[in-house]
Amino acid sequence: MPGSNTHATGWLAVDVHTDDAQTGVFQIHLTSRRPRMLFGDKVEDTPELERLRELVVSRLESWNVAELKVERVNETYMPG
Repeated sequence: MPGSNTHATGWLAVDVHTDDAQTGVFQIHLTSRRPRMLFGDKVEDTPELERLRELVVSRLESWNVAELKVERVNETYMPG
């Protein structure tokens, strides 16, 4: 659908979080979910998610950030 955040098999999401905006430390979670019948959505890596990560990282690198760390996490946002 034009104008939505859906792709061929599910949804892409960009969530921005901070524990302390004063320090300027933020977390950005990029997720891709695929709907499953009877079991709810499943978080999974997709080619679209990788392209979204590249776009977000390139934009953040253009800002004068002191430290930029990228890591993969699982569906509970734990390193995985």
